[in-house]
Amino acid sequence: MHEPGPARDHTERMLAHFGVVVESQRTGSAATIRLCGGQELTSGGRLDVPGDFSSAAFPLVAAVLVPSSAVRLIGVGVNPTRTGLYDLLESMGAAVGMEEQPPTDVTHPASAAGEPMATVSGRSSALTGIEVGGEVVVRAIDEFPIFAVAATQAAGTTVIRDAAELRVKESDRIAAVCTELRKMGADVEERPDGMRIHGPARLHGALVDSHHDHRLAMSLAAAGSGATANSPAMAALKMAGVMGWPVAHSLSPRMHNAAFAALGLDWVYVPFPVRPERLADAVRGLVALGFAGCNATVPHKAALVPLMDELTPIAAATGSRRWWIEWPSGCRWSNRARSMSGPGRRR
Repeated sequence: MHEPGPARDHTERMLAHFGVVVESQRTGSAATIRLCGGQELTSGGRLDVPGDFSSAAFPLVAAVLVPSSAVRLIGVGVNPTRTGLYDLLESMGAAVGMEEQPPTDVTHPASAAGEPMATVSGRSSALTGIEVGGEVVVRAIDEFPIFAVAATQAAGTTVIRDAAELRVKESDRIAAVCTELRKMGADVEERPDGMRIHGPARLHGALVDSHHDHRLAMSLAAAGSGATANSPAMAALKMAGVMGWPVAHSLSPRMHNAAFAALGLDWVYVPFPVRPERLADAVRGLVALGFAGCNATVPHKAALVPLMDELTPIAAATGSRRWWIEWPSGCRWSNRARSMSGPGRRR
């Protein structure tokens, strides 16, 4: 098998761990890999599976961006074919560190099947814009959404090139990242094979779209953790929702959001999966976030009643568990710490 450019070598490492002879000849960034069929796989014994560096990237970058923040991520896989983002953050001046991690159980020596593991750390840092292209793009291809978030806070201009592959991931990540970060106040220019980002930008809250792409969703969440203000559109947006366990089956969000859009209302209706034992915490959270209302599915309908300051006469008489909460012109709902009160109605 011939690899014309740099590629991940997880498969070769795993096969070698299980006793397969794998020959690899590398010339620059290209490689030729050979193996003979019919080889016997031997027991790999106990394996420690390293944590995914791509998943670690989100809290790592968030810690770098949010003032007075720090994070230590233990047991992260640091295969050099996957750690391009780490190298890019270092080039930007980020205070990141990598400490080699030995096996966790010395009485039963563990192996990560030839994969290096480390404790990766990061803390809030001042960043400087850089130019990114060439070989490092392959080693950081999945992390460019979160790297773009970091670049919005770097002084100067960051240029990403040679990354056209981003257009054929779970979404067109070049177009999607540029579109969504602009909503938050970033100065981003889309390019055919990457983007140009001017920073630092004062990000603000916004209603963004994940484009059904998990990495974009996590990157935007990290961007939100460093946002310092709400946009006028967000300030005018009214939020409502439904709590339940489970709640994914509920059609309420789809129906409400379609109605809000058709009526031109600045409302959004959000589903919240809330375990019964976390119900009081969820109520406190909705009050703190300024939600204008909330509904509930079974089993929360009855369980929410003790958290309320009062029931309307109709609700008390009928035993109704279908209600809508509105404040400050709506009902009072206790969160056991503070309450927001008004004349109130529930239905």
